[in-house]
Amino acid sequence: MKAAFELAGEPRATLGRTDSRRLRKAGKVPAIMYGGGEAPEALVLDHNSLRNQMSKEAFYTSILTLKIGSKAQQVVVKGVERHPARPQIMHMDFQRVREDIEITLTVPIHFTGEAEAKGVKDQGGVVDHLMTDVEVRCLPRYLPEFLTLDVTALELNQIYHLSDIKLPEGVTLVALAGGNDHPVVAVNLPRAEEIDIPVETETPAGEVPALAQVEPGKEGEAAAAAGGTTGSSSSGAGSEYAGVEGGDHSFHVLKSSGRSDDAVQEEHAGGLGRSYVEATVFLTAVGLVSPFLGMSRPVSGLIGLVILFVGLRIAWSMTKGNGVEISGPYHC
Repeated sequence: MKAAFELAGEPRATLGRTDSRRLRKAGKVPAIMYGGGEAPEALVLDHNSLRNQMSKEAFYTSILTLKIGSKAQQVVVKGVERHPARPQIMHMDFQRVREDIEITLTVPIHFTGEAEAKGVKDQGGVVDHLMTDVEVRCLPRYLPEFLTLDVTALELNQIYHLSDIKLPEGVTLVALAGGNDHPVVAVNLPRAEEIDIPVETETPAGEVPALAQVEPGKEGEAAAAAGGTTGSSSSGAGSEYAGVEGGDHSFHVLKSSGRSDDAVQEEHAGGLGRSYVEATVFLTAVGLVSPFLGMSRPVSGLIGLVILFVGLRIAWSMTKGNGVEISGPYHC
């Protein structure tokens, strides 16, 4: 037996946002009633009384009796506006119904026999609801509170469609009447949780730096050589820092793969030699033009001494067997 719902409303004299906010602060709900061949009518309802009746599912699929003074009108709910953060009803839409005119309304679908379904009980599946409500069209006296679909005989990987729902007398499905037999419920295997397991891959031998590769049978020699080294590896690809200690000082020289310490020091000595040559050429040129620039003899003599010192430095650097001697911390 369908529940009977009655609402009490009052005509709304003034309209507008300001009046709507005033009504909500006073515990009222603005509403409108339309349809049935009559003009729309603005109403005011009590918020608490309306919310209590809306807590029942059948409220949305039943013919309501809306009393406005001494007049009673049969209506159905067509729209509800709620506050996004608070449990407050902001606005209601009602549609008048007439006994001789069909109405279209959305009603819920109730599923029965889920625990006893063959695909669940015997085949280890789970019930998957693809639709939970459906739009129906009927005369007001045939309006159902809900539709029922029994899934006891539903097997694994089987689907029930809209055409499998047993409809009450005088009720048609809007989608089915339009040729759309949508799936409603199915029994599928439970989805296994996917776990990502990291896969460790070995680096091909060709991608390993040459210094890190050891020939078979020479592991002991490589370990002994590694034990006597105090340097640390560089972050650059294909290069490393080699540590050198001597006396009370130590320095680090950037050594590329396949290059010896002597080659690196000779490269730095050559760079310094070129710098000394350039400085000598410049100072010699200044010494030659100094008499024409009006420089005094002491200044010209000082320039000559500097040229002599630089030349001796170049000769010493070029003939030094190990390149440039470094007596303190040195980084490159």
